[in-house]
Amino acid sequence: AALAITALNQTGTYGQTPSLNNTDFKTSGLVNGNAVTGVSLSTTASNLSNTGSYAITASNARGSGLSNYTITYHNGTYTITPAALAITALNQTGTYGQTPSLNNTDFKTSGLVNGDAVTGVSLSTTASNLSNTGSYAITASNARGSGLSNYTITYHNGTYEITRITTIPIFWPVASLNGNTPPASSPANLIITSIGKSPSLTLINANSPLPLPDSTANSDAPNAYQIVLPSTSYTNYLKDTF
Repeated sequence: AALAITALNQTGTYGQTPSLNNTDFKTSGLVNGNAVTGVSLSTTASNLSNTGSYAITASNARGSGLSNYTITYHNGTYTITPAALAITALNQTGTYGQTPSLNNTDFKTSGLVNGDAVTGVSLSTTASNLSNTGSYAITASNARGSGLSNYTITYHNGTYEITRITTIPIFWPVASLNGNTPPASSPANLIITSIGKSPSLTLINANSPLPLPDSTANSDAPNAYQIVLPSTSYTNYLKDTF
């Protein structure tokens, strides 16, 4: 009698060695209580095979009464599905007032197999030179590399942190300088540096450091200088109590 044995379809993930379930077959044509108790299933797919469809071949049927049959084997399909690949943008920093210059190599991956590689991604942020201090998303996209068609890629954001300016221009005129009349115009390179938590600041000019009065010791210190910040948003600058 005619007996048809068909391998059932199975699936696997890219990068995994196929592990076929040898009980996944069906029969047609058995009579008189005869049975197929097992078959051998094989596929040409391997852990190195790309995503796609590969034949599952059935052979070597075993069971009872099978010598009474002409056996025909029918292939099934082994489908390799994409593996999961995560690409995460790493955190980066910049200073208030600067146009963000993202390093497109600052990313990490998880899930690559078989020697595949991500050689580059595109990184972008909504932050600009006009953005206030704070945190902004870095978005990754457009991964490039080898073997990436075998993956379902998920992108994860990083953070672009805009920090405060640590040097603030000071503009003339000033009301007084340690009780002395200051120059009519700003000396060369007159800036405030090392702005921090200390209430004692220093004016640096081309000649010598000029200490500002300690605002905790001299109640007139906040009125001693006309300091003009280049923004109305003081939160973008490291500043002291003037």
